[in-house]
Amino acid sequence: MRSAKVIQIIIILVSLNACITIYNKENLSTDKLHNRPRPLNVNGYYVAETENGYLPFVLFDNGYMNNIWTTQDDPTDIKSVYYQKFKNDSLFYPMDKKYGIWGWGIWWVENDSIFIEHYVNRAGNYDLNFYSGKVESDTSFRLKYNLWNNDLNKMNPDTLSFSLFKTDFKPDSANYIQLNLDKFGK
Repeated sequence: MRSAKVIQIIIILVSLNACITIYNKENLSTDKLHNRPRPLNVNGYYVAETENGYLPFVLFDNGYMNNIWTTQDDPTDIKSVYYQKFKNDSLFYPMDKKYGIWGWGIWWVENDSIFIEHYVNRAGNYDLNFYSGKVESDTSFRLKYNLWNNDLNKMNPDTLSFSLFKTDFKPDSANYIQLNLDKFGK
């Protein structure tokens, strides 16, 4: 009898923790998806080197973007896990990317400034991060970015230089935001 109660309590707690929230949906600048021209080359992905590894960003010509994680192996190495998953279109929420929002967002350029908004996972929920920077050429940009500092146990702002790694292939940009656009923006 007692073990049945414990199991019921565990099921209730797990169920409550299984719910996720997507914060700041109304603040995603969906109106910027139609900004043209996009002066950056999108035939591949952009990579910045950080003290913790490499930070890849995938920019799509339709204004969507993805950045999921920092990787230890150099994503410009064709033998790296990131490159192989990118090539096989299994990088973005591989089980069913149509429902994954982690790392997805939008990007746009105004004059020589680049702006990026994307969702990150915080304790099982998703919140919107905002970044801005400067376009340096059609294959590079600098971005003010917050990076985790293990020594200080906090986020540290930094400016990262991203350069294009060209590829002959590109994954599909289908994503949760695109498929549910009416739930985002103002």
